[in-house]
Amino acid sequence: VVGSWEFTVGASHEERSSCGHGHPDDPMKEPLVAERNPWWPAKRLSAELSSGGTAKVGDEVGTWTMISDEAVEVRFGDSELLAFFGFEPLPADNGGEHLPLVMQRRHSRCNETVLGWYSEGGRARWGCWYGRREEAGSSFLQRRRKMLNLR
Repeated sequence: VVGSWEFTVGASHEERSSCGHGHPDDPMKEPLVAERNPWWPAKRLSAELSSGGTAKVGDEVGTWTMISDEAVEVRFGDSELLAFFGFEPLPADNGGEHLPLVMQRRHSRCNETVLGWYSEGGRARWGCWYGRREEAGSSFLQRRRKMLNLR
């Protein structure tokens, strides 16, 4: 999670949006990130998440934290952002590097989020956002797929 990120932030509104999530939420039907969604137009923010929980978003310094291995929360100025990481079901074990399927049925992609929520102005306004980390290398799943000759 530590590194340079780009946050794509939709317009804020007085009414809180579900950002495409169901009620109750279904993790197998997470909302797709697409700029044709009604909460765009969007602005892009450069962010640097540092070890120790410091976040620099644009010119503002704030904090970030992981919520288990499932989500990230970033706070700066009067803004709070929360989004779940993307994830994929783990492929069947073919003898390579893996997490035991009985313990972990999904692999979090901690380099990108699905659509999440943000508030600003002391929770007076709400919007949708997603983040992508600038990659320095391939992810666990990319390495595993290559090793198993998948996709």
